[in-house]
Amino acid sequence: MITYMIKVLFVQAVLWVFYRLFLKKEPFFGWNRLYLLAAIPVSFFIPLIKWNLPVQNKIYGEILEPVILDPTFAAGSLEGMRNPSYFYGLIAVYGAGVLWNMGRFVKNILRLYRLIGSRPVIRMFGYKIVLLPPGSGSFSFPGYIFISQDVYKSHMREKILRHEYAHLHFRHGWDLLYYEILKIFLWFDPFVRLFQSELRLIHEFSVDRLMLRTYSSAEYIELMLQENFQTSVRFVNPFHSQIKQRVMILQKQKTTWRVVLKYAAVVFMLTAVTASFNACEKASQREEMRVITKEELKALNPNKTDKITLLPDKHAVEILTADGEKLLFYSSSLNGLLKEGAKSGRLSLRDIISRIDERNDVSFMQAAEPPVFPGCENVTGDELGNCFNRKVHETVMENFDKNLLNQIDESGKITVYAQFVIDQNGNVTDVQARSRYVILENEAKRVLRLLPRMQPAKDEHGNPIAVRYTLPIVFKKSQ
Repeated sequence: MITYMIKVLFVQAVLWVFYRLFLKKEPFFGWNRLYLLAAIPVSFFIPLIKWNLPVQNKIYGEILEPVILDPTFAAGSLEGMRNPSYFYGLIAVYGAGVLWNMGRFVKNILRLYRLIGSRPVIRMFGYKIVLLPPGSGSFSFPGYIFISQDVYKSHMREKILRHEYAHLHFRHGWDLLYYEILKIFLWFDPFVRLFQSELRLIHEFSVDRLMLRTYSSAEYIELMLQENFQTSVRFVNPFHSQIKQRVMILQKQKTTWRVVLKYAAVVFMLTAVTASFNACEKASQREEMRVITKEELKALNPNKTDKITLLPDKHAVEILTADGEKLLFYSSSLNGLLKEGAKSGRLSLRDIISRIDERNDVSFMQAAEPPVFPGCENVTGDELGNCFNRKVHETVMENFDKNLLNQIDESGKITVYAQFVIDQNGNVTDVQARSRYVILENEAKRVLRLLPRMQPAKDEHGNPIAVRYTLPIVFKKSQ
């Protein structure tokens, strides 16, 4: 959630800077109004867009789907209740902010309705005009125009009433109410207030343009300079707002082609931001070491391999490619070669490929029928493999001690790569695990050894065969 909100704020910042630099001074008020109204919803939507970007790391069939374990919701664990994390503190602070801002919103609404109930009301133009005490200012609210009695009796009454009527005609009050509601739930978001401030100016610009159809520029500007009304209610349209900017924008001419290019740039910018989010997410999902299958090992180009690290105790080889990708290959048939290579310090990719024991490392792709997990006997076809995968996942999720993560300081995504072989007799053998943390390796081995005996996989002739599986176990650990 925190990562998501950071992305949301980043999109808002991009939209805000773009508006200030390129759109603010353009006299296309309708489009700018739509931009400012859509900015907040768009910022929440952009991080949710997922693109299927091309991925070079193809996973073959013998690598099972990762098991995702979230220790926050570990069954039977009461530690989170006894020691609430900072997450619950954030929820409390957020809730308090929502209640505070909701109280202010309700207070302002009640203040308006007390004015309506205690002051004289006149019906005009299909709306209700509320007469306020002298010097109170003039403003509008959906369905109502508020104007002080002294202004109502002056020669400026017609102009000011037309001005406020224009706000009601354009439904500007609903825009401000929309932003006030956003401020209740996004009270921590500074861009909500910044966008709302710009929206107020757009409202005034739109009304100013309409008023100039009736009054001359000099006459209307003189009216703005003569009066400077204020109001303490935050989500209404006061008569005067940023007079200097309004006078300047009235003098500017429209240039359609330029604005079209700028809004096309907005679409391009949002597309680029979306692509960057997806690219970063794909990059963050890549593990430090990717487990590869025998087929992938054979497909590697020896001339594009920078470094090979031998891990005899893990029955594995780490391979660093010229592209900077770290690969991990398991095989118990390489034990002797790995020990010899560790002593001599020399071992090439060709040596490894030439010594792979084809008999002991049968690819899942060669198995005509996958192993039959107990409980999957009545399942046939493609569902048999799905049932096997589901049962393995259930075993891991039910038995893995997630509380072990409390002994690890690292946060974020932690992956344990585990391998096991289901031999010709259906027994789980040659259980291996690889992780940055020994306690997780040992726990993964313990859990996989709990897998029951099952019917072995079969080749195309119906003969039992051994199959090696790789199972990534992924933990999502918060601070």
